[in-house]
Amino acid sequence: AGQTLALVADSDQRALHTVDVETLEALAVTPLDGKPEQVLALADGRIAVTMRDQHQVRIYRLEGPKLSELCRAAVASEPIALAESGDHLLVTSGWGATVTELTASDLSQSRVWSVSDEPRAIVVDEASGTAFVSHIRGGYLTALDLGGSPRRIDVRAGKLRRDIFEQGKLPRHASQGFALTVAHIAGVGRRLFAPMASVNPGEKAAPITGGYGGLAADSPL
Repeated sequence: AGQTLALVADSDQRALHTVDVETLEALAVTPLDGKPEQVLALADGRIAVTMRDQHQVRIYRLEGPKLSELCRAAVASEPIALAESGDHLLVTSGWGATVTELTASDLSQSRVWSVSDEPRAIVVDEASGTAFVSHIRGGYLTALDLGGSPRRIDVRAGKLRRDIFEQGKLPRHASQGFALTVAHIAGVGRRLFAPMASVNPGEKAAPITGGYGGLAADSPL
């Protein structure tokens, strides 16, 4: 009683680990028949898990430190991230290029959006009823107005200066999106943070030579 627990998805060992946050003691291991990708504690205390190689979302219940499965549902290929929105769950599927809306109580499917470009993270702004989705390529976010159609938001961070080993003229953009988070900034309000990774687009006319070392350079965004 009174413990704060962390649940850790271990895709290598195909298991969920239950850990005491204060003592860091490993309390239990729940073996699985697939590779868990992300774990989300729901508002009612149940645990949602994406099973990336099984193309499933599963719901578990904590019984002491151990977990017991309540239900599961199939979704598009390679489910990755989860977000809770009211009485629904939103699930991104990378290879399936979709966001699926499931009823949180029994995982029945209520809606599917096609979003392309391998979606990754997802967060929900409950005030506006909008879900934001990052993508592995393209330099944009998808905004899902949960009552309407998807729209794109360009978040490319501008052209980045090339270093001495990149002699071509094509610009580099910060265009790969992974994590998303929403934070409240004093005096400013709620803001969505979308870190982006820089990508070398490649050029046949100016290949990058191999070698060790390099030139460190800061490229302001």
